[in-house]
Amino acid sequence: MDRLQAAMGPKVAAVAADKLWQFQLRKENKALLEQLQENERRRQLDASEAERKLKDSADRIIALEARLSEVERENFRDDQARKEFMKADAAFKADFKNFLEGRLSEVELLNILGGPSATASATAPSSSRVGPPGNMPSSRSATSHQLNPVTILPCPRDQGIAESNNMLNHQIQKTPRTRSKPTLARRPMTRSRNRSTDSPVETRAEVPSRTEAFKIPRIAQGTNHIKTYYDNANEVFKGLDMNDAQLEVDFVSAFISGITDPKISNRLVSELQRAHPSRTKKDGRIEVLCDWDDVTEGLRKAGLLSLRKEISRRKHRILGDLSDLGF
Repeated sequence: MDRLQAAMGPKVAAVAADKLWQFQLRKENKALLEQLQENERRRQLDASEAERKLKDSADRIIALEARLSEVERENFRDDQARKEFMKADAAFKADFKNFLEGRLSEVELLNILGGPSATASATAPSSSRVGPPGNMPSSRSATSHQLNPVTILPCPRDQGIAESNNMLNHQIQKTPRTRSKPTLARRPMTRSRNRSTDSPVETRAEVPSRTEAFKIPRIAQGTNHIKTYYDNANEVFKGLDMNDAQLEVDFVSAFISGITDPKISNRLVSELQRAHPSRTKKDGRIEVLCDWDDVTEGLRKAGLLSLRKEISRRKHRILGDLSDLGF
């Protein structure tokens, strides 16, 4: 028995050692397997994240390419619109020049289209169109330069102003000027005077020969501001030879009739009627019996000599006129 145990002792030790070795190997193999599995899981996560970023980058590239194409199309459309605008602008300028050539003189057309550089050269020849200087005194020659004001417009849309000034200038040229306007005595006019039976009114109405022989030039405001219209009409009045009171009253009536806005003319008539008598003509128009110098005070009291109030309305009116003409 002892011999058997002695013989089996080394074998049991070897088996135990082999069992321990195998157990250690399995433990290490298990740890390695778990590490491999963790690495595989991380690799899959990294791969999915990289694929997501790659897809996002591709989408952004596609969006940028689409945006770039849209910008290129917009740039092309802008270029086409700019070319069309340049063609339309050239056609508009040509039509506008043709429109002005039939209504303005050559020098005034040069002033409008040439800008401020043509102002100095156009001032001297403008005086030669007023009339023969041989029959005028030196003061009349100085006045003739003022009768043809050089109008420098900021843009072609203000052409209505130049038309009205040109019309007044041509009317001045057609009016005979032989002597300066004599000084007229002021007529005492009060509200207490009887408008229907006033003897001076009847006396002026009974002088048809002087009124018929001298015709008041036709003046009109057009698209001008009331102050500009008054200044132009005042220049016309200075160039006229009127020594009759009725002719001055007729000129005041022509000035009031030439006002474009009925509200402005009614305000001026109402203001003049406060200080001067008036009468109603057969055609229904009211004729105020006052001097031309009284019109300035009437305009000032009526608040019509402010230029800022009419600038916006005048621009809209000019734009509407140009649109009606097809520009």
